[in-house]
Amino acid sequence: MRERPRTVRHSLLAVSAMLALLISAQLPQSSVVIGAQATVTSTPTDPPLRDATEPATSGSRTDTLIRQWASDAKATSQYSATDWNAKQATGEPDTETCGDNGTAWASSSAIGLDSLTVYFDQGVTPTQINIYQTYNPGAITSVELLPFDDSAAIKLPDSADPGTDCPGVFTLNLTLDDIKPITGVRINLDQTRTNGWNEIDAVELVGVPRNVMIVETATPTPDLRLLHQWASDAEATSQYGSPDWSAQQAVGEPDTETCDDNRTAWASALPQGQDSLTVYYERAVYPTQINIYQTFNPGAITSVKLLPADGSAAIPIPDSADPGTSCPGIFSLTVPLDDIKPINGVRITLDQTLTRSWNEIDAVELVGRPARQ
Repeated sequence: MRERPRTVRHSLLAVSAMLALLISAQLPQSSVVIGAQATVTSTPTDPPLRDATEPATSGSRTDTLIRQWASDAKATSQYSATDWNAKQATGEPDTETCGDNGTAWASSSAIGLDSLTVYFDQGVTPTQINIYQTYNPGAITSVELLPFDDSAAIKLPDSADPGTDCPGVFTLNLTLDDIKPITGVRINLDQTRTNGWNEIDAVELVGVPRNVMIVETATPTPDLRLLHQWASDAEATSQYGSPDWSAQQAVGEPDTETCDDNRTAWASALPQGQDSLTVYYERAVYPTQINIYQTFNPGAITSVKLLPADGSAAIPIPDSADPGTSCPGIFSLTVPLDDIKPINGVRITLDQTLTRSWNEIDAVELVGRPARQ
């Protein structure tokens, strides 16, 4: 056990006695229901089941619930870069006893005002949040939901921990009404209330995945893990004019409807030039697809490169030459997620001697999984 200031409210002797009683017991659970008015269930219930999926009925809808453990985490502070760091709150619970364990997250100060933010791989409409606490529960003052679309955090009413046993699970049950799909949860703590570290081992998110929801209209819903973006800025090695045919014409959504020499698309200075168009995006993502909208003489694209958000070297996409897109048409490239850094730019290289004329580009869409900000 690490040496710390004598601010923990229980003596080592008392903690040892408590541990002996708790080691063989299941984790008790405090439950709060979030709805029009929050209520606290005072009778502990069994811990949540750990099955992969389960059916649930909500109104006239039949949904499938999925359970996820946090895949990433950050905190306003952490006790060290290894033990007790924010990453200790990712994955399944691995701290079995109530104690000062390095396998759970702890803030730098025993009486700090801190927050732990955890992220999940799949966007869901949340139905339940389970917070596994393994030392000095009682400091949680509020819990916030982080929407997938990066809009303002949603603070859950009456989400302070009413007093979870240790070790124990603080459970928040949520109604589905008017809650956006989320990919993150922020837990706020005031550890002056416990006079000691309130340590968190794991956080589970239960909810309805929007990409598999079964609704009566049977209308498919897009996979919320992916973000679709149009370029917000652009530059080129050359351009035919300004503003007509300039690089900025490749910014935003497509606005060129016909296959022709249209000034609403980018064109290089020379009809047979060897040029490149570079487009940039507001949000860094792990890319899965790039869609290049071409509106005049497609076929000159020889390669496409990804520009990492950290400014490191451009990453060429293998076999990214245009095999021959129709006009107007979309040249789509599927990008594997393996070992790809988050990117916020795409560079398109063209050899227009292949087409013997301007290969004009109207817009470039980037699809990918949002990187943590």
